[in-house]
Amino acid sequence: ADCFYSKESRRILESASDEMNLWPYIIVIITKGKSLADNSRQQKQIFEAAYTNDNNSDLHWLINKSKKRYIILECKDYEKSHRETQKRNLLEFIRNIQDSNYKMRYTGDRLKFCSISLLIIGVPGGGKSAFGNFLLGSNAFNCSTGVLSKISSPQQHSTFRNGVKLSVTETQGFGSGPDWYSETVLKNALLLTNGPLEGVDAIAFVLSANMRFTQDQQDTLELLHQKEKFWNRVIVVITHAKEMGESVLSQEQAVKELMESPESPQSLKWLLSKVSRRFLTVELSTHDNLCEEYENERFQKFMLVLEQVFKKEK
Repeated sequence: ADCFYSKESRRILESASDEMNLWPYIIVIITKGKSLADNSRQQKQIFEAAYTNDNNSDLHWLINKSKKRYIILECKDYEKSHRETQKRNLLEFIRNIQDSNYKMRYTGDRLKFCSISLLIIGVPGGGKSAFGNFLLGSNAFNCSTGVLSKISSPQQHSTFRNGVKLSVTETQGFGSGPDWYSETVLKNALLLTNGPLEGVDAIAFVLSANMRFTQDQQDTLELLHQKEKFWNRVIVVITHAKEMGESVLSQEQAVKELMESPESPQSLKWLLSKVSRRFLTVELSTHDNLCEEYENERFQKFMLVLEQVFKKEK
C-alpha cells in the first residue's frame, strides 16, 4: 500500500498475463494495510477512493483487470484473531476463483479451456512419450525405441499452448515389469493411490496401430471397470495412424469399420465402446518433420475430443 504501481509494472504484468491467460486466476494482494488506516473498513474505503477517482491510472487498470478481486492485508503487529480473519478472506477468494474457472468456461456455444491436466497410459512402444511431446510441442519426454519403458515413475511436463496451460503426465507402460497384471501396479501407474484420479482431467490411453490390443491388456484395465470416473475421462489415442490409411479421413473411417466388423478383435471393440468411441488418430513416426498444418489440425481435434470428456464430467 505504500508503494507506487508504475507503468513499467503494468507493462510487464499485461504482457505475461495476456499471453498465458492468467487473468481469471489473479488476486491483487495489498500488503502494509496499516499505512492506509488502522482498521479494515477504513483501509478498504481509502483504497477504493484511490483507484476509483482516477479512471486512467495504472492502479485502476489493475483492479478492473482482476475483476476487483483484491484483499488488503497487514502482515505485522496484528493479534491472532485478526490474522485468522484475513486468512479466511483470502481462502474465500481462492475458492471463488476455483469455482468460476472449473477448467473450462462456455464462450457462446463452445467450451474454452483454462487449464488441462492429462494423464498418458498404455503399453511400452505404443507412442506415449511421442504423443506427450506432440502435445507439448517439444521433446520433453524421452522416447523409447524398444518394448521396455525408460521411466520407472510418472513424469510431468507443462506448457502453455493456445492460451491453455497444458500439464502432461506420462506413466510407466503396462508390461514393463513382471507383475504388470496386478491391480496394485495398475493403480500406481494411474496415480490412484492418493485418491480417485485426483487432479486428473482426462486420460489418454495410447496404443499403436501396428500393435495388438490384447485380451491380457483388457483384463488389466477391467480391474477398473467399476470406476466410472476413470472411463468417463479416457480418450483412446491411436499412433502410427498411417498403417490404417494415408489421410486422416481414411484413418478415422478405418477405426469406425473396426467397431462394426464382426471379424475385429473383441478386445479392441470393447476398449472403444468403454470410452464411448472417443478416439484420436495421429501419425508420430516423423514427429520432428510433421508439418505445422497437420500438427495444428490434430491438436484442435484433440481439444474437440476433450470437450466430450468435460461435458460428460459436467
